[in-house]
Amino acid sequence: MKKFVGILLLICLVFVGCPVVTQDDTAAIPTTPVEPTDPAFWFIEIYEKLIERVGVVSSDGYPDITDPSGIDMAQIVNTQYVCNAINAKWETSYTPVSGTATQAANCEYLLKLIDKANSNKTTFGSGSYATTQAVDRTAVD
Repeated sequence: MKKFVGILLLICLVFVGCPVVTQDDTAAIPTTPVEPTDPAFWFIEIYEKLIERVGVVSSDGYPDITDPSGIDMAQIVNTQYVCNAINAKWETSYTPVSGTATQAANCEYLLKLIDKANSNKTTFGSGSYATTQAVDRTAVD
């Protein structure tokens, strides 16, 4: 009987010690999500998978890729492909600098174009993942 009363008292203390949520308590909860400003927040997984798919390959090793579909060269894409993908996503009309449309695109180019599409409100293009690692279709898409 003493154990039963002790357990009942313990249960009562737990309920008394629990805070009661009122309408005023919810006002402190932020309703707008925080936008990540560090590309590591979202690009790290893409970058790691890119290395697995393509290997460590500098875009300097592939100076000219004429196939804009990116099917050749282990699906490494050129700068025109990156522009086309950004244009499709954000309804923009970016084009590569004259004479560079067939050059292999890299992470730095992709992230800088994303910054441009974000009205330069982000700085992904100057982060740690803005490397010369060549990008493939999967990473861009």
